[in-house]
Amino acid sequence: MDDASPLVLKTKVGYPGYRAEHTRGERARAKERHTSKLGERARERKRESESEEKLKLHCRRSCSEPSMPEPGAAPRRSPQGVPYTDLQHIVNADGLHLFCRYWEPASPPRLGLVAMLVSG
Repeated sequence: MDDASPLVLKTKVGYPGYRAEHTRGERARAKERHTSKLGERARERKRESESEEKLKLHCRRSCSEPSMPEPGAAPRRSPQGVPYTDLQHIVNADGLHLFCRYWEPASPPRLGLVAMLVSG
């Protein structure tokens, strides 16, 4: 490509339609786009590292807490304070204890008017 081609002339300062601020603005916008992409990549890496840290913490917790109590330890209790051995449960083929949840009201039910609405 020779120096007389229109493409080369447009980039030269001496060209009659040349505006230096326009070129600087384009460069600034290109730099902004580049830095914003770098910022996005940095935020993405930060999110990935945070999720990796959360996973590592979860693995450490799950490995350090025994799932089954040690022999001779006090019986584990449900959130309601009932020992798990007293709750009705079944053991599946994998040896996992499956507990049946049930609810007992604090007071006996009151007799009263029961209204039933039927719409058709």
